[in-house]
Amino acid sequence: MRNLLISILALSFLQIFVHGQDDYCFGKDTERLQTRHFTSKTAYQIIKGTHIEKEYLVPGCKPKKMWILHRHGTRLPTTKTIKAAPRLDILRDEIVKNYRVRRTRPDTNALCQEDLIFLGMWKWNNSITVDQEEYLTSQGYEDLKGTAKTYQRYYGDILTKNYNNTYYKFRHTNTQRTTESFKAFVEGLFGQNNNVQPEPIPEQDLLLRPYDYCESWRAHDYSSESYKFKHSAIWNKTTADISKRLGFQYSLESMDVELMWDMCRYEQAWHVDRTSVWCSVSKI
Repeated sequence: MRNLLISILALSFLQIFVHGQDDYCFGKDTERLQTRHFTSKTAYQIIKGTHIEKEYLVPGCKPKKMWILHRHGTRLPTTKTIKAAPRLDILRDEIVKNYRVRRTRPDTNALCQEDLIFLGMWKWNNSITVDQEEYLTSQGYEDLKGTAKTYQRYYGDILTKNYNNTYYKFRHTNTQRTTESFKAFVEGLFGQNNNVQPEPIPEQDLLLRPYDYCESWRAHDYSSESYKFKHSAIWNKTTADISKRLGFQYSLESMDVELMWDMCRYEQAWHVDRTSVWCSVSKI
């Protein structure tokens, strides 16, 4: 009877321990707003708010003129990331295998069961090919339309709903993502059937692409801050911590960790209504 009681207590303790570990799921976290933490990859729909009204509408002052220098909307990855993306299928299988072989969670900060299941179901979209590198996504298009409508709502006296080419001037750079972003922005202002014509793209665009003519910017040598950071102790520790929580007995290559992180922030910007499985993987 005593042995039976000890066994029951041990089993109860084990269940509490396991359930305690499973309490936190990245995909269900409603307190940490992960969708806002991806710098230039963050979807505008996620981070825009009422700051325009609070900060820029000055009592007693009426706006007369406006300049907007705007970044393009959410885009597809670079050629380098698209070519490397199939590697994620391999990493997915290795992570799932790590958890299955051990039959226990490799680390107290590890993936919960639900995050692991969604990771196992993930597949790279093979329709995204290198000929579409950095193309604007449908989410990016909608973001720019919505941004234009937001500006128009707050500055209706300037951004009237009627277009004429003497009152408005638009420019964009010579890429698909900026051309489509321009189309989305003017559609947000004037509707789908507008006749807006942008200014000609100059041969040397010092206004919108000054970095193309800055040697310091173009030179990426071993003294750069990015290089120093990626060879620092904190970088190595972060890579080791991520590898451990994914069940690996060794530290993953930096390129693998960066690839998982890139896919996390790309997917989070493409699909704002759900959390990317790669965000749960690359979290520490």
